[in-house]
Amino acid sequence: MKRAVIVGAGGAGLAALHAMQQAGFEVLALEQHAELGGVWATTKYPSLAMHAKSFSYRFHDYPPMASRDAHATGAEVRAYFAAYARDKRIADKIHYGQRVDRIVRRSDGRCVVAGRECDAVIV
Repeated sequence: MKRAVIVGAGGAGLAALHAMQQAGFEVLALEQHAELGGVWATTKYPSLAMHAKSFSYRFHDYPPMASRDAHATGAEVRAYFAAYARDKRIADKIHYGQRVDRIVRRSDGRCVVAGRECDAVIV
């Protein structure tokens, strides 16, 4: 089975993780922080909210985000991401505290990311 490593577990990383798993890859996401969500997890402003309407910020294969107001809060976005990861059965594929500083492409076409060999890397 081919292996894929996804760098980051924000919205794009979660979508890539699910897509690659659906494509038959053995997948793993490496997230440098302690929780998923990308900038939604690392930006802790109490009033953090979306500028766009919540329903427009969603995964194409998942129901729209439910939010209390028209513009979701950071906590609502993080909850949406966590529900997506759980429901798509990818939550256990995310390894936290894994900073990626270097990706090496070997002469055989395979890659090495944080000591893990893989066939594909998605950043």
